[in-house]
Amino acid sequence: MTKQNISTIIVFIAIFIASILFINQDKNNRIDSYIKQQHKSINNQFNVINDEKYQLAQIIYNDVISDKNTLSILENVTKTNSQQKLSELRDNLYKNMHKKYLQWKLFGVKQLHFHLKDNISFLRMHKPEKFGDDLTTIRESIHLTNQLKIPEKGFEMGKVVSGFRYVFPIFALDGNHVGSVEASISTEAFREELANSFHSRINFIISKDVVDKKSFKGAISKKYKLTAISDQFYAPIDQKTNSLKIPGNILTKIQEGLLKGNVFSVYFKHNKLYKIITFYPIKNIKDKKTVAYFVKYSNSTFINNLYKDFYIITFMIFILLFAIIIYIYNNNIFKHKLSHSLEQISKQKEELSHTVHELEEQNIQIANQIEDARKKDNLIADQSRLASLGEMIGNIAHQWRQPLSAISTTASGLSVQHELGILDQKELSPSLGKIVDKTLFLSQTIEDFRNFIEGKKEDVEFDVSSAIDSAFSVVDSSISNHHITIIKNYKENMRISNYKNEFIQAILNIINNAKDALDDGIRPIDERFLFVELTKQNDLVHITFQDNANGIPNDIITKIFEPYFTTKHQSQGTGLGLYMTYKIIAQSMQGTIDVENTHFTHNEKEYFGAKFTITLPMNLEKEEEGII
Repeated sequence: MTKQNISTIIVFIAIFIASILFINQDKNNRIDSYIKQQHKSINNQFNVINDEKYQLAQIIYNDVISDKNTLSILENVTKTNSQQKLSELRDNLYKNMHKKYLQWKLFGVKQLHFHLKDNISFLRMHKPEKFGDDLTTIRESIHLTNQLKIPEKGFEMGKVVSGFRYVFPIFALDGNHVGSVEASISTEAFREELANSFHSRINFIISKDVVDKKSFKGAISKKYKLTAISDQFYAPIDQKTNSLKIPGNILTKIQEGLLKGNVFSVYFKHNKLYKIITFYPIKNIKDKKTVAYFVKYSNSTFINNLYKDFYIITFMIFILLFAIIIYIYNNNIFKHKLSHSLEQISKQKEELSHTVHELEEQNIQIANQIEDARKKDNLIADQSRLASLGEMIGNIAHQWRQPLSAISTTASGLSVQHELGILDQKELSPSLGKIVDKTLFLSQTIEDFRNFIEGKKEDVEFDVSSAIDSAFSVVDSSISNHHITIIKNYKENMRISNYKNEFIQAILNIINNAKDALDDGIRPIDERFLFVELTKQNDLVHITFQDNANGIPNDIITKIFEPYFTTKHQSQGTGLGLYMTYKIIAQSMQGTIDVENTHFTHNEKEYFGAKFTITLPMNLEKEEEGII
């Protein structure tokens, strides 16, 4: 291998690596943009719900302060120290607010709580029997509202449960500050509304340290449990545990992200689908630090499709660059051999020139012989180069063999003519046009192969006999050249709903297999038959292909549908044709395909050959899809 060849290979490897890095970076950038959009979406929805709840709380507050009876009761509370009088005032306030409280509960209000201006609990509408406890150190929202006499809102952990608190100062009719009132929305109600907005599963987790510091010790084990993703966070004990198995490296990223306190997402592949988990931080009122998260679980077809496209493009680039490297390598070898031959001829001419004065007549004959030898050497070298390219192309899949061979042959001819300086411009344009046509065909073949791998299949209604005839029309010229007689027997026109293009591909593979078997050089050309029969029974379509090529040996008939199994030389086939036919019929089209050797009689003469039977349903059974 010359230095030039090595340099060429290194350059193309560098191009391949650079292309993959660029495509991978583009993929990652798209995923980052997608995740940022997810963050923006959940943030917007969170703010919408939070604003709605705050507006509800303001309505409740306005209802409270517009009730003169309520304000009078709270004003009287500040003017007495008698426990009996306070108890009577508490009962009066409860009776006065009870009906309204029941109405507000229908809108998601969990608690309605009245506090004195010194942060002492006066009346809990949800627990009227519990009062008198000092909330100064437990409930920062109440402390700030009574101290600054302005509303406070946000997330806060209570002595038992957490919630979104909306606390407003209350002033008597004379303008004196008498205390505050709080409307609370439970975290569970907020979580449910957020989950309904996204039609996705959303969990809630809260800092273990916050719960341990503020909650009653006996209430923690009844209300909370440690999460599976971090031992530093609790989840509500009645919250459904997520059965999703998260990889260890993703768990590490989650635990690192939880410590930072910002919105973040992780994604990973699970059961052939990419899952994305988004952690939306919830900050407390006191110091605006993150103390809890809403955790959103969802499937991401966007990321799934990005990775599919990435692998397909990588494969296509590899195949293209590999073919170019092989072409350039063989072209350099050809140039080297041609240069070597020219050098040898030049040396012979120099030697003969010394004897030209003595062997004038012989010199003419020798010159002619040399010229003939040179042309013959060029022809042999050219044929050798074409044969090398043909052997390389022969190892590619069946569908690419002919167009790649045509491209290689045309390009090789132009290269030789250019090197020898005999390139005709009139031939250049048609030759390049042929290359473009074949390249477009290759591109379409790759696209069809990609669609089949990704599952991009179109279920259409089509006529079976017309589809079979379409397959025969593709190889009509080849069938005629091999003197094969096609005998069709269509009992009736049948229409089915299935994948038409894949069906034609499967039929073509069976036809080509029969054509190769019949063209064995032994059978008379007027006794090469391929029988096609189409019948219907019990809502099933049966298609049979029967040849008279003496059947398939018993020791290999059970292996013909295996990948890469072939009885041909490697230059004639890769053993993928019948394997792809089996995948199409059995897996894509929900049918069956069988093969057997049979004896049959035609024109009063007995024959023996292989019989392929395809059975298809009239309609495909649709698979139900669901969101995990």
